[in-house]
Amino acid sequence: KDQFIFTLIHEYGHVLTLNASQVEADQEALNDLLNDTPDFALVERKTAACPEYFTGGGCSLPNSYINTFYNRFWLDINDEWKQIDLLQYEDDLSAYYDGLFNFYKAHQDQFVDDYSTMHPTEDIAESFTYFVFSPKPAGNSIKEQKIAFFYEYPELVELRRSILNSVCLAIQ
Repeated sequence: KDQFIFTLIHEYGHVLTLNASQVEADQEALNDLLNDTPDFALVERKTAACPEYFTGGGCSLPNSYINTFYNRFWLDINDEWKQIDLLQYEDDLSAYYDGLFNFYKAHQDQFVDDYSTMHPTEDIAESFTYFVFSPKPAGNSIKEQKIAFFYEYPELVELRRSILNSVCLAIQ
């Protein structure tokens, strides 16, 4: 039951940070995501044409949660991560998963858990879930800053309160 609720909040984090008020969807890029191997030239073109963070499925809006999160927490590690991310399109997925795990170990103070290293959009969704279910962080590590990030938005603090109240009622 706990894992199910955690997963629901994680998936809600995606809806919250990738909806039309946050990201301008790009149908061509979204269609490409359905392919086993993406059209790397298309992704490069879309990324270059986007003045903000390109999520893979669209261009984030300037003041969106994902754009702000990416600029604050991913700029200095993105190039290293991209090299690992490309490994998933090779024949041996074990190199990809080993690379992600080693990336996590090297940057453990920056991620709430190892799943967060999968993609910046997974990182924000996981961090949102920890924001909902964890006390406000007292430390200053990057992973604590990621959780604290959501406290900068009064509407998200209110959403957290509402989610926690609803979850408490649901599990009684």
